[in-house]
Amino acid sequence: MSARRVHRVAAAIAALLVAATACGAPVNGSGGAAPSAKAAVDPNGRLVVGTVAVPTGFDPHQERTAGERPYTFLVFDRLTKLDQSMRAQPMLATAWKFSSDGLSMTMDLRADVRFHDGTPFDATVVQANIERAKTLKGSTSANKLTAVKSVEVVSPAQVRFLLSTPSPELPQVLSGPPGAMISPKAINAQADLVKDPGLAGTGPYTVATFVPSERVVFARAAGQNWDRQAGRLAELEVRFVQDGRTRSSALRANELDVSYVDPADSSAVKEAEALGGSGQFVHQHTPSGVANALLMRSSLLKDARVRQAVVRAINRDAIVKGLLQGTCARSDQLVREGFPGHIDGFTDPYPYDPEAARRLLAEAGHGSGMDLEIFFIAGRQQIPEAVQQQLLQVGIRAQLTPLTSVEAFTAYRSDKAETWNYQITPDTSVGATLDNVLSPTGLGGQSKAVAAALTKARATLDDAGRDRAYQDAMRALADEAFFVLYCHLDAHYLTAKSVIGFDTAPLPYAQYMLDLRYVAQAKL
Repeated sequence: MSARRVHRVAAAIAALLVAATACGAPVNGSGGAAPSAKAAVDPNGRLVVGTVAVPTGFDPHQERTAGERPYTFLVFDRLTKLDQSMRAQPMLATAWKFSSDGLSMTMDLRADVRFHDGTPFDATVVQANIERAKTLKGSTSANKLTAVKSVEVVSPAQVRFLLSTPSPELPQVLSGPPGAMISPKAINAQADLVKDPGLAGTGPYTVATFVPSERVVFARAAGQNWDRQAGRLAELEVRFVQDGRTRSSALRANELDVSYVDPADSSAVKEAEALGGSGQFVHQHTPSGVANALLMRSSLLKDARVRQAVVRAINRDAIVKGLLQGTCARSDQLVREGFPGHIDGFTDPYPYDPEAARRLLAEAGHGSGMDLEIFFIAGRQQIPEAVQQQLLQVGIRAQLTPLTSVEAFTAYRSDKAETWNYQITPDTSVGATLDNVLSPTGLGGQSKAVAAALTKARATLDDAGRDRAYQDAMRALADEAFFVLYCHLDAHYLTAKSVIGFDTAPLPYAQYMLDLRYVAQAKL
Protein backbone atom coordinates (compact mmCIF):
# COMPACT_ATOMS: atom_id res chain seq x y z
CA MET A 1 0.00 0.00 0.00
CA SER A 2 1.36 3.46 -0.89
CA ALA A 3 2.24 6.02 1.78
CA ARG A 4 -0.54 8.26 0.46
CA ARG A 5 -3.04 5.40 0.72
CA VAL A 6 -1.89 4.57 4.26
CA HIS A 7 -2.33 8.20 5.30
CA ARG A 8 -5.80 8.37 3.73
CA VAL A 9 -7.03 5.18 5.41
CA ALA A 10 -5.51 6.20 8.75
CA ALA A 11 -7.37 9.49 8.56
CA ALA A 12 -10.57 7.63 7.83
CA ILE A 13 -10.05 5.42 10.88
CA ALA A 14 -9.56 8.50 13.05
CA ALA A 15 -12.85 9.86 11.79
CA LEU A 16 -14.54 6.55 12.55
CA LEU A 17 -13.39 6.71 16.16
CA VAL A 18 -15.30 9.96 16.51
CA ALA A 19 -18.32 8.67 14.59
CA ALA A 20 -18.50 5.52 16.73
CA THR A 21 -20.19 7.41 19.54
CA ALA A 22 -22.68 9.17 17.28
CA CYS A 23 -24.38 6.34 15.39
CA GLY A 24 -27.00 3.95 16.66
CA ALA A 25 -27.85 0.33 15.88
CA PRO A 26 -30.43 -0.59 13.26
CA VAL A 27 -34.07 -0.92 14.17
CA ASN A 28 -35.63 -4.15 12.96
CA GLY A 29 -38.86 -3.98 10.99
CA SER A 30 -40.15 -2.75 7.64
CA GLY A 31 -39.99 0.59 5.88
CA GLY A 32 -42.40 1.89 3.28
CA ALA A 33 -46.07 0.96 3.01
CA ALA A 34 -46.80 -2.73 2.42
CA PRO A 35 -50.34 -4.05 1.91
CA SER A 36 -52.17 -5.19 5.01
CA ALA A 37 -51.88 -8.89 5.85
CA LYS A 38 -55.65 -8.97 5.30
CA ALA A 39 -55.40 -7.56 1.77
CA ALA A 40 -57.06 -9.65 -0.92
CA VAL A 41 -54.68 -12.15 -2.52
CA ASP A 42 -54.47 -12.44 -6.28
CA PRO A 43 -54.95 -16.18 -6.92
CA ASN A 44 -53.25 -15.74 -10.30
CA GLY A 45 -50.37 -13.77 -8.84
CA ARG A 46 -46.82 -14.15 -10.12
CA LEU A 47 -43.71 -13.15 -8.19
CA VAL A 48 -40.07 -12.83 -9.27
CA VAL A 49 -37.35 -12.90 -6.58
CA GLY A 50 -33.71 -11.92 -7.10
CA THR A 51 -31.31 -13.54 -4.64
CA VAL A 52 -27.72 -14.68 -4.16
CA ALA A 53 -28.74 -18.26 -3.31
CA VAL A 54 -27.65 -20.53 -6.16
CA PRO A 55 -29.98 -23.25 -7.51
CA THR A 56 -27.76 -26.28 -8.09
CA GLY A 57 -30.02 -29.23 -7.35
CA PHE A 58 -33.17 -30.48 -5.62
CA ASP A 59 -32.23 -33.59 -3.67
CA PRO A 60 -32.32 -32.40 -0.03
CA HIS A 61 -30.27 -35.37 1.17
CA GLN A 62 -27.53 -34.54 -1.36
CA GLU A 63 -27.42 -30.80 -0.73
CA ARG A 64 -24.21 -29.24 -2.09
CA THR A 65 -24.66 -25.83 -0.46
CA ALA A 66 -27.19 -24.26 1.88
CA GLY A 67 -28.02 -21.95 -1.02
CA GLU A 68 -30.24 -24.73 -2.38
CA ARG A 69 -32.70 -24.45 0.52
CA PRO A 70 -34.71 -21.44 -0.70
CA TYR A 71 -35.51 -23.68 -3.67
CA THR A 72 -35.87 -27.14 -2.11
CA PHE A 73 -37.94 -25.89 0.85
CA LEU A 74 -40.76 -24.93 -1.54
CA VAL A 75 -41.01 -28.53 -2.78
CA PHE A 76 -40.01 -30.73 0.17
CA ASP A 77 -41.50 -30.17 3.61
CA ARG A 78 -39.56 -31.21 6.71
CA LEU A 79 -40.63 -32.85 9.91
CA THR A 80 -40.05 -29.61 11.83
CA LYS A 81 -39.25 -25.97 11.09
CA LEU A 82 -37.42 -23.24 12.99
CA ASP A 83 -39.03 -20.11 14.35
CA GLN A 84 -37.29 -16.74 14.46
CA SER A 85 -35.59 -17.71 17.74
CA MET A 86 -34.11 -20.90 16.23
CA ARG A 87 -36.50 -23.13 18.21
CA ALA A 88 -38.06 -26.21 16.58
CA GLN A 89 -41.76 -25.97 15.73
CA PRO A 90 -44.18 -28.53 14.19
CA MET A 91 -44.33 -29.02 10.44
CA LEU A 92 -45.09 -32.56 9.17
CA ALA A 93 -44.60 -33.70 12.77
CA THR A 94 -47.07 -32.31 15.31
CA ALA A 95 -45.28 -33.15 18.58
CA TRP A 96 -42.27 -35.04 20.00
CA LYS A 97 -41.01 -36.26 23.33
CA PHE A 98 -37.70 -37.73 24.52
CA SER A 99 -37.44 -40.73 26.84
CA SER A 100 -36.12 -40.10 30.35
CA ASP A 101 -32.68 -41.47 29.40
CA GLY A 102 -32.58 -39.44 26.18
CA LEU A 103 -32.00 -42.53 24.04
CA SER A 104 -35.23 -42.34 22.08
CA MET A 105 -37.57 -39.68 20.74
CA THR A 106 -41.21 -40.42 19.92
CA MET A 107 -42.72 -38.18 17.24
CA ASP A 108 -46.38 -37.71 16.28
CA LEU A 109 -47.15 -37.08 12.60
CA ARG A 110 -49.80 -35.28 10.59
CA ALA A 111 -52.40 -37.63 9.13
CA ASP A 112 -53.73 -35.35 6.37
CA VAL A 113 -50.72 -35.10 4.07
CA ARG A 114 -50.19 -36.54 0.60
CA PHE A 115 -47.25 -36.24 -1.75
CA HIS A 116 -47.83 -34.60 -5.12
CA ASP A 117 -47.84 -38.06 -6.69
CA GLY A 118 -50.77 -39.08 -4.46
CA THR A 119 -48.84 -41.22 -1.96
CA PRO A 120 -49.96 -40.69 1.65
CA PHE A 121 -47.44 -39.49 4.21
CA ASP A 122 -47.12 -41.78 7.24
CA ALA A 123 -44.66 -43.38 9.66
CA THR A 124 -43.23 -45.80 7.09
CA VAL A 125 -42.34 -42.82 4.90
CA VAL A 126 -40.41 -41.22 7.76
CA GLN A 127 -38.59 -44.48 8.38
CA ALA A 128 -37.63 -44.80 4.70
CA ASN A 129 -36.48 -41.19 4.44
CA ILE A 130 -34.26 -41.25 7.51
CA GLU A 131 -32.72 -44.50 6.30
CA ARG A 132 -32.11 -42.89 2.90
CA ALA A 133 -30.58 -39.78 4.45
CA LYS A 134 -28.22 -41.96 6.52
CA THR A 135 -27.15 -44.40 3.81
CA LEU A 136 -27.51 -42.73 0.39
CA LYS A 137 -24.21 -42.52 -1.46
CA GLY A 138 -23.13 -38.90 -1.39
CA SER A 139 -25.56 -37.99 1.38
CA THR A 140 -24.76 -34.67 3.02
CA SER A 141 -27.32 -35.36 5.75
CA ALA A 142 -25.72 -38.54 7.10
CA ASN A 143 -23.28 -36.73 9.41
CA LYS A 144 -26.19 -34.89 11.02
CA LEU A 145 -27.90 -38.18 11.88
CA THR A 146 -25.01 -40.14 13.38
CA ALA A 147 -26.82 -40.44 16.72
CA VAL A 148 -29.86 -42.05 15.05
CA LYS A 149 -29.50 -45.84 15.09
CA SER A 150 -32.86 -46.51 13.48
CA VAL A 151 -36.48 -45.37 13.21
CA GLU A 152 -39.22 -47.61 14.55
CA VAL A 153 -42.82 -47.47 13.28
CA VAL A 154 -45.12 -47.29 16.31
CA SER A 155 -48.32 -46.62 14.36
CA PRO A 156 -49.20 -44.98 11.02
CA ALA A 157 -49.07 -41.59 12.75
CA GLN A 158 -46.19 -42.15 15.16
CA VAL A 159 -42.49 -43.04 14.92
CA ARG A 160 -39.75 -43.58 17.45
CA PHE A 161 -36.15 -42.52 16.81
CA LEU A 162 -33.74 -44.90 18.55
CA LEU A 163 -30.51 -43.11 19.47
CA SER A 164 -27.00 -44.28 20.28
CA THR A 165 -26.44 -41.21 22.45
CA PRO A 166 -28.71 -38.46 23.74
CA SER A 167 -29.44 -35.98 20.95
CA PRO A 168 -31.66 -33.24 22.38
CA GLU A 169 -31.16 -31.08 19.29
CA LEU A 170 -32.62 -33.68 16.93
CA PRO A 171 -35.86 -31.68 16.43
CA GLN A 172 -33.78 -28.72 15.19
CA VAL A 173 -31.71 -31.01 12.95
CA LEU A 174 -34.92 -32.33 11.38
CA SER A 175 -35.91 -28.78 10.37
CA GLY A 176 -33.20 -28.91 7.71
CA PRO A 177 -32.42 -31.31 4.85
CA PRO A 178 -32.08 -34.40 7.15
CA GLY A 179 -35.77 -34.02 7.99
CA ALA A 180 -36.97 -33.49 4.41
CA MET A 181 -39.60 -36.00 3.31
CA ILE A 182 -39.48 -37.54 -0.19
CA SER A 183 -42.18 -39.72 -1.75
CA PRO A 184 -41.40 -43.45 -1.41
CA LYS A 185 -42.25 -43.83 -5.12
CA ALA A 186 -39.31 -41.57 -6.00
CA ILE A 187 -37.06 -43.32 -3.46
CA ASN A 188 -37.91 -46.78 -4.80
CA ALA A 189 -37.46 -45.63 -8.40
CA GLN A 190 -34.08 -44.08 -7.48
CA ALA A 191 -35.21 -40.92 -9.21
CA ASP A 192 -32.55 -38.29 -9.92
CA LEU A 193 -33.98 -35.59 -7.70
CA VAL A 194 -30.94 -33.38 -8.18
CA LYS A 195 -32.10 -32.62 -11.72
CA ASP A 196 -35.87 -32.97 -11.30
CA PRO A 197 -37.89 -33.34 -8.07
CA GLY A 198 -40.99 -34.21 -10.09
CA LEU A 199 -43.97 -34.95 -7.85
CA ALA A 200 -41.86 -36.26 -4.95
CA GLY A 201 -42.65 -33.51 -2.43
CA THR A 202 -45.51 -32.37 -0.20
CA GLY A 203 -44.67 -28.64 -0.38
CA PRO A 204 -46.86 -25.91 -1.87
CA TYR A 205 -45.07 -25.83 -5.23
CA THR A 206 -43.69 -28.07 -7.96
CA VAL A 207 -40.86 -27.21 -10.34
CA ALA A 208 -41.93 -26.02 -13.80
CA THR A 209 -38.51 -24.88 -15.08
CA PHE A 210 -35.03 -25.45 -13.66
CA VAL A 211 -31.98 -23.80 -15.20
CA PRO A 212 -29.03 -24.85 -12.98
CA SER A 213 -27.11 -21.97 -11.35
CA GLU A 214 -29.53 -19.51 -12.94
CA ARG A 215 -33.23 -19.73 -12.03
CA VAL A 216 -36.18 -21.88 -11.03
CA VAL A 217 -39.82 -21.32 -11.94
CA PHE A 218 -42.30 -22.91 -9.52
CA ALA A 219 -45.98 -23.62 -10.17
CA ARG A 220 -48.60 -24.00 -7.46
CA ALA A 221 -49.02 -27.71 -6.75
CA ALA A 222 -52.30 -29.26 -7.86
CA GLY A 223 -55.02 -29.71 -5.26
CA GLN A 224 -55.32 -28.31 -1.77
CA ASN A 225 -52.07 -28.30 0.18
CA TRP A 226 -52.12 -29.63 3.74
CA ASP A 227 -50.91 -26.18 4.83
CA ARG A 228 -53.89 -24.06 3.79
CA GLN A 229 -51.97 -20.78 4.04
CA ALA A 230 -49.14 -21.89 1.74
CA GLY A 231 -48.82 -21.72 -2.03
CA ARG A 232 -50.65 -18.43 -2.60
CA LEU A 233 -49.02 -17.71 -5.98
CA ALA A 234 -49.88 -19.26 -9.32
CA GLU A 235 -46.22 -18.94 -10.30
CA LEU A 236 -43.05 -18.07 -8.43
CA GLU A 237 -39.70 -17.46 -10.08
CA VAL A 238 -36.50 -17.34 -8.01
CA ARG A 239 -33.42 -16.05 -9.85
CA PHE A 240 -29.76 -16.12 -8.92
CA VAL A 241 -28.52 -12.56 -9.48
CA GLN A 242 -25.05 -12.18 -8.01
CA ASP A 243 -24.43 -8.48 -8.57
CA GLY A 244 -26.17 -6.06 -6.21
CA ARG A 245 -26.41 -3.25 -8.75
CA THR A 246 -27.98 -5.60 -11.27
CA ARG A 247 -30.60 -6.65 -8.69
CA SER A 248 -31.32 -3.02 -7.80
CA SER A 249 -31.71 -2.01 -11.46
CA ALA A 250 -34.01 -4.98 -12.15
CA LEU A 251 -36.20 -4.05 -9.18
CA ARG A 252 -36.52 -0.45 -10.36
CA ALA A 253 -37.36 -1.68 -13.87
CA ASN A 254 -40.15 -3.91 -12.44
CA GLU A 255 -38.28 -7.04 -13.57
CA LEU A 256 -38.07 -8.18 -9.95
CA ASP A 257 -40.68 -8.00 -7.19
CA VAL A 258 -38.19 -8.88 -4.44
CA SER A 259 -34.48 -8.03 -4.33
CA TYR A 260 -31.87 -9.26 -1.85
CA VAL A 261 -29.72 -6.53 -0.29
CA ASP A 262 -26.21 -7.46 0.84
CA PRO A 263 -26.13 -6.73 4.60
CA ALA A 264 -22.32 -6.61 4.57
CA ASP A 265 -22.48 -3.63 2.18
CA SER A 266 -23.41 -0.67 4.37
CA SER A 267 -23.98 1.63 1.39
CA ALA A 268 -26.44 -0.88 -0.11
CA VAL A 269 -28.28 -1.11 3.21
CA LYS A 270 -28.47 2.68 3.49
CA GLU A 271 -29.80 2.86 -0.07
CA ALA A 272 -32.45 0.27 0.80
CA GLU A 273 -33.45 2.26 3.87
CA ALA A 274 -33.80 5.39 1.73
CA LEU A 275 -35.89 3.61 -0.91
CA GLY A 276 -38.11 2.18 1.79
CA GLY A 277 -38.47 5.57 3.42
CA SER A 278 -39.42 7.15 0.10
CA GLY A 279 -42.41 4.83 -0.22
CA GLN A 280 -41.28 3.61 -3.62
CA PHE A 281 -40.53 0.12 -2.25
CA VAL A 282 -40.82 -1.69 1.07
CA HIS A 283 -37.60 -2.25 3.00
CA GLN A 284 -37.84 -5.57 4.83
CA HIS A 285 -35.25 -6.36 7.49
CA THR A 286 -35.17 -9.02 10.18
CA PRO A 287 -32.47 -10.27 12.59
CA SER A 288 -30.21 -13.12 11.55
CA GLY A 289 -27.66 -15.10 13.51
CA VAL A 290 -24.91 -14.48 10.96
CA ALA A 291 -21.81 -12.89 12.51
CA ASN A 292 -19.54 -10.52 10.59
CA ALA A 293 -16.03 -11.42 11.78
CA LEU A 294 -12.32 -11.83 11.20
CA LEU A 295 -11.66 -15.58 11.43
CA MET A 296 -8.32 -16.80 12.79
CA ARG A 297 -7.04 -20.29 11.96
CA SER A 298 -5.77 -21.69 15.28
CA SER A 299 -3.80 -24.44 13.51
CA LEU A 300 -1.63 -21.65 12.06
CA LEU A 301 -1.93 -19.04 14.83
CA LYS A 302 -1.33 -21.59 17.58
CA ASP A 303 -0.26 -19.15 20.28
CA ALA A 304 -3.47 -17.97 21.95
CA ARG A 305 -1.70 -14.80 23.05
CA VAL A 306 -1.27 -13.75 19.44
CA ARG A 307 -4.97 -14.31 18.74
CA GLN A 308 -5.89 -12.40 21.90
CA ALA A 309 -3.62 -9.53 20.83
CA VAL A 310 -5.38 -9.31 17.47
CA VAL A 311 -8.78 -9.13 19.18
CA ARG A 312 -7.61 -6.43 21.60
CA ALA A 313 -6.00 -4.39 18.83
CA ILE A 314 -9.20 -3.93 16.82
CA ASN A 315 -11.67 -1.19 17.74
CA ARG A 316 -14.84 -2.97 16.80
CA ASP A 317 -17.10 -0.08 17.84
CA ALA A 318 -15.34 2.18 15.34
CA ILE A 319 -15.81 -0.35 12.56
CA VAL A 320 -19.47 -1.11 13.30
CA LYS A 321 -20.81 2.30 14.29
CA GLY A 322 -18.58 4.32 12.01
CA LEU A 323 -17.41 2.38 8.98
CA LEU A 324 -20.56 0.24 8.72
CA GLN A 325 -22.80 3.17 9.78
CA GLY A 326 -24.58 1.12 12.42
CA THR A 327 -26.13 -1.20 9.82
CA CYS A 328 -25.52 -4.32 11.92
CA ALA A 329 -25.93 -5.21 15.61
CA ARG A 330 -22.68 -4.83 17.56
CA SER A 331 -21.89 -7.94 19.63
CA ASP A 332 -19.03 -9.54 21.56
CA GLN A 333 -20.43 -13.10 21.53
CA LEU A 334 -21.15 -15.62 18.80
CA VAL A 335 -24.86 -16.04 19.55
CA ARG A 336 -27.16 -13.11 18.94
CA GLU A 337 -29.60 -11.87 21.58
CA GLY A 338 -32.85 -13.84 21.48
CA PHE A 339 -31.21 -17.04 20.16
CA PRO A 340 -30.39 -20.19 22.20
CA GLY A 341 -26.94 -19.95 23.79
CA HIS A 342 -26.91 -16.15 24.10
CA ILE A 343 -25.51 -14.92 27.42
CA ASP A 344 -27.23 -11.96 29.05
CA GLY A 345 -24.71 -9.67 30.72
CA PHE A 346 -21.81 -11.27 28.87
CA THR A 347 -18.36 -9.89 29.73
CA ASP A 348 -16.02 -9.59 26.75
CA PRO A 349 -12.74 -11.28 27.79
CA TYR A 350 -10.69 -9.22 25.32
CA PRO A 351 -12.06 -5.68 24.95
CA TYR A 352 -10.27 -3.09 22.82
CA ASP A 353 -6.96 -2.32 24.53
CA PRO A 354 -3.94 -1.55 22.30
CA GLU A 355 -1.52 -1.51 25.25
CA ALA A 356 -2.65 -4.96 26.33
CA ALA A 357 -2.27 -6.12 22.72
CA ARG A 358 1.35 -4.95 22.67
CA ARG A 359 2.07 -6.75 25.98
CA LEU A 360 0.58 -9.98 24.69
CA LEU A 361 2.67 -9.81 21.52
CA ALA A 362 5.82 -9.23 23.58
CA GLU A 363 4.97 -12.20 25.81
CA ALA A 364 4.56 -14.31 22.68
CA GLY A 365 8.02 -13.30 21.44
CA HIS A 366 6.92 -10.58 19.01
CA GLY A 367 8.11 -7.52 20.89
CA SER A 368 9.36 -5.97 17.64
CA GLY A 369 6.11 -6.73 15.86
CA MET A 370 4.98 -9.49 13.49
CA ASP A 371 3.63 -10.07 10.01
CA LEU A 372 0.10 -11.34 9.37
CA GLU A 373 -1.84 -12.07 6.18
CA ILE A 374 -5.53 -11.24 5.95
CA PHE A 375 -7.50 -12.93 3.19
CA PHE A 376 -10.76 -11.37 2.04
CA ILE A 377 -13.18 -11.61 -0.87
CA ALA A 378 -12.20 -9.26 -3.67
CA GLY A 379 -14.32 -6.11 -3.68
CA ARG A 380 -14.89 -6.26 0.08
CA GLN A 381 -11.79 -4.41 1.21
CA GLN A 382 -13.55 -1.83 3.40
CA ILE A 383 -13.20 -3.66 6.74
CA PRO A 384 -9.82 -5.33 6.00
CA GLU A 385 -8.26 -1.95 5.24
CA ALA A 386 -9.58 -0.53 8.51
CA VAL A 387 -8.33 -3.59 10.42
CA GLN A 388 -4.95 -3.32 8.73
CA GLN A 389 -4.45 0.21 10.05
CA GLN A 390 -5.59 -0.68 13.57
CA LEU A 391 -3.26 -3.68 13.74
CA LEU A 392 -0.35 -1.55 12.56
CA GLN A 393 -0.74 0.62 15.67
CA VAL A 394 0.29 -2.34 17.88
CA GLY A 395 3.06 -3.61 15.62
CA ILE A 396 1.20 -6.16 13.50
CA ARG A 397 2.03 -5.66 9.83
CA ALA A 398 -0.97 -7.04 7.95
CA GLN A 399 -0.80 -7.92 4.26
CA LEU A 400 -4.17 -7.90 2.51
CA THR A 401 -4.84 -10.67 -0.01
CA PRO A 402 -8.03 -10.43 -2.12
CA LEU A 403 -9.39 -13.68 -3.59
CA THR A 404 -12.64 -14.97 -5.03
CA SER A 405 -15.04 -16.43 -2.47
CA VAL A 406 -14.18 -20.00 -3.51
CA GLU A 407 -10.44 -19.32 -3.38
CA ALA A 408 -10.65 -17.68 0.06
CA PHE A 409 -12.88 -20.47 1.37
CA THR A 410 -10.46 -23.12 0.12
CA ALA A 411 -7.34 -21.35 1.37
CA TYR A 412 -8.73 -20.89 4.87
CA ARG A 413 -10.08 -24.39 5.29
CA SER A 414 -6.93 -26.03 3.91
CA ASP A 415 -4.61 -24.25 6.38
CA LYS A 416 -3.19 -21.86 3.78
CA ALA A 417 -4.69 -18.69 5.26
CA GLU A 418 -3.96 -17.42 8.76
CA THR A 419 -7.03 -15.20 8.78
CA TRP A 420 -10.10 -14.60 6.68
CA ASN A 421 -12.34 -11.54 6.95
CA TYR A 422 -15.74 -13.11 6.35
CA GLN A 423 -18.77 -14.36 8.29
CA ILE A 424 -19.81 -17.10 10.70
CA THR A 425 -23.13 -18.61 9.65
CA PRO A 426 -24.97 -20.60 12.33
CA ASP A 427 -26.34 -24.05 11.69
CA THR A 428 -29.86 -25.14 12.64
CA SER A 429 -28.73 -25.82 16.24
CA VAL A 430 -26.16 -24.45 18.66
CA GLY A 431 -24.34 -27.77 18.81
CA ALA A 432 -24.06 -28.03 15.03
CA THR A 433 -22.73 -24.46 14.92
CA LEU A 434 -20.04 -25.31 17.47
CA ASP A 435 -19.23 -28.49 15.52
CA ASN A 436 -18.47 -26.26 12.54
CA VAL A 437 -16.28 -23.99 14.68
CA LEU A 438 -14.24 -26.99 15.84
CA SER A 439 -14.17 -28.85 12.52
CA PRO A 440 -10.99 -28.78 10.39
CA THR A 441 -13.27 -28.27 7.37
CA GLY A 442 -15.16 -25.53 9.20
CA LEU A 443 -13.58 -22.69 11.15
CA GLY A 444 -10.82 -25.00 12.36
CA GLY A 445 -10.83 -24.04 16.03
CA GLN A 446 -8.74 -26.37 18.22
CA SER A 447 -9.99 -26.42 21.80
CA LYS A 448 -10.42 -29.23 24.31
CA ALA A 449 -12.28 -26.83 26.60
CA VAL A 450 -14.93 -25.99 24.01
CA ALA A 451 -15.28 -29.64 22.98
CA ALA A 452 -15.77 -30.73 26.61
CA ALA A 453 -18.40 -28.04 27.21
CA LEU A 454 -20.19 -29.07 24.01
CA THR A 455 -20.24 -32.73 25.07
CA LYS A 456 -21.74 -31.77 28.43
CA ALA A 457 -24.39 -29.61 26.77
CA ARG A 458 -25.47 -32.44 24.49
CA ALA A 459 -25.94 -34.74 27.47
CA THR A 460 -28.34 -32.27 29.13
CA LEU A 461 -31.94 -33.10 28.28
CA ASP A 462 -34.00 -30.25 29.74
CA ASP A 463 -34.12 -27.10 27.62
CA ALA A 464 -33.19 -24.63 30.35
CA GLY A 465 -30.27 -26.73 31.57
CA ARG A 466 -29.03 -27.25 28.02
CA ASP A 467 -29.15 -23.50 27.35
CA ARG A 468 -27.01 -22.92 30.44
CA ALA A 469 -24.58 -25.62 29.31
CA TYR A 470 -24.33 -24.04 25.85
CA GLN A 471 -23.64 -20.69 27.48
CA ASP A 472 -20.69 -22.32 29.26
CA ALA A 473 -19.50 -23.57 25.87
CA MET A 474 -19.82 -20.05 24.46
CA ARG A 475 -17.74 -18.61 27.31
CA ALA A 476 -15.05 -21.19 26.62
CA LEU A 477 -15.23 -20.30 22.93
CA ALA A 478 -14.82 -16.58 23.64
CA ASP A 479 -11.76 -17.31 25.80
CA GLU A 480 -10.09 -19.07 22.85
CA ALA A 481 -10.19 -15.93 20.63
CA PHE A 482 -10.75 -17.83 17.38
CA PHE A 483 -12.30 -14.78 15.74
CA VAL A 484 -12.80 -11.04 16.06
CA LEU A 485 -16.57 -10.58 16.10
CA TYR A 486 -17.74 -7.23 14.75
CA CYS A 487 -21.52 -7.56 14.69
CA HIS A 488 -24.52 -9.66 13.72
CA LEU A 489 -26.09 -9.01 10.34
CA ASP A 490 -29.74 -8.43 9.56
CA ALA A 491 -31.44 -9.91 6.49
CA HIS A 492 -32.36 -7.05 4.13
CA TYR A 493 -34.70 -7.12 1.14
CA LEU A 494 -36.54 -4.60 -0.98
CA THR A 495 -39.99 -5.61 -2.20
CA ALA A 496 -42.61 -4.11 -4.46
CA LYS A 497 -45.50 -2.58 -2.54
CA SER A 498 -47.86 -5.27 -3.89
CA VAL A 499 -46.02 -8.11 -2.10
CA ILE A 500 -47.89 -9.67 0.85
CA GLY A 501 -46.51 -11.82 3.65
CA PHE A 502 -42.81 -11.42 2.94
CA ASP A 503 -42.10 -10.93 6.65
CA THR A 504 -42.71 -14.68 7.07
CA ALA A 505 -40.04 -15.63 4.52
CA PRO A 506 -36.57 -14.84 6.00
CA LEU A 507 -35.09 -17.67 8.07
CA PRO A 508 -32.85 -16.70 11.01
CA TYR A 509 -29.73 -18.77 10.32
CA ALA A 510 -28.53 -17.11 7.11
CA GLN A 511 -29.11 -13.64 5.72
CA TYR A 512 -30.05 -15.04 2.28
CA MET A 513 -32.21 -17.92 3.55
CA LEU A 514 -35.88 -17.78 2.56
CA ASP A 515 -38.97 -19.95 2.72
CA LEU A 516 -41.39 -18.19 0.38
CA ARG A 517 -44.36 -20.51 0.90
CA TYR A 518 -46.61 -17.84 2.47
CA VAL A 519 -45.72 -14.92 0.18
CA ALA A 520 -48.38 -13.58 -2.21
CA GLN A 521 -49.32 -10.71 -4.51
CA ALA A 522 -52.10 -8.32 -3.53
CA LYS A 523 -55.13 -8.28 -5.80
CA LEU A 524 -55.31 -4.89 -7.50
